[in-house]
Amino acid sequence: MDIYACEGAIRKRELWKAFSKHHYLAHSFNASSWVYVATVNGQLAAFQAVINFPHAAIKNGVRLHRTVVLPAFQGIGLGGILTKHVVDMYHRNGHKIFTTTTHPARIKQLSRSPDWVCTHKGRVSPNGNTSTKSTSFKKSNSSSRITTSWKYAPGKGK
Repeated sequence: MDIYACEGAIRKRELWKAFSKHHYLAHSFNASSWVYVATVNGQLAAFQAVINFPHAAIKNGVRLHRTVVLPAFQGIGLGGILTKHVVDMYHRNGHKIFTTTTHPARIKQLSRSPDWVCTHKGRVSPNGNTSTKSTSFKKSNSSSRITTSWKYAPGKGK
């Protein structure tokens, strides 16, 4: 597996087009993000985007924005390897890394990691309030899904 950083908004959009239909929830992504792709034997396999996480109390925060593994490469750990590579790079450069997900497999993966700490688990209602009950589901949002938020904290997870 090879991992590449991608430059330029046009190239990022082209790459996202190849991955977007395989994202479980949303087909959009922030074009100002940093984008990394993994290839296997020269074939596109996985996509990871990272965006700034502006916060009054958190200096140098970034957030994992989109993680997608193409179906032919799912289930063999490529998403985790790509994420670990990208997160370690940002951590070495002094960034604080966060992610939010509703994907059951991703939640399971992060839960088992010694490097990720869950900072929130619950549902978000359509009006934006946290809730334990949901009234509707739309593919473009997570209003009826369990939403988890995580902070990268090497050795402090589980």
